[in-house]
Amino acid sequence: MQPSLILVGTADSEKDAVAKIRALKPEALVVDIKLREGNGLNVLAQLKWGDDDTSKPKIVVFTNYPRQEYLRNSKQLGADYFLDKSTQFSDLPRVLIGLSDGGRSDQSLGL
Repeated sequence: MQPSLILVGTADSEKDAVAKIRALKPEALVVDIKLREGNGLNVLAQLKWGDDDTSKPKIVVFTNYPRQEYLRNSKQLGADYFLDKSTQFSDLPRVLIGLSDGGRSDQSLGL
């Protein structure tokens, strides 16, 4: 069986993202650092999942800002992957398909 992905929502502001994530309860998130209004890491901070929370989606931070501080913050906020758009753009589909299979698609890309 081929894995399938369904886009259930998009947002360009922190407020909209948090509201949609809470309402839609997606299995996975792709979050950018810079949003039109706000910051994707602030979105993750507002959602606050616990380590053993089974409702926590898999989280991919996908950004043009691959700074070490963002990488550290992403990991602390529960991100499973941190991908640099400028060098790892083509890895995103593989990561998402792996997540849709219920696992980690490539340990070398994960946090």
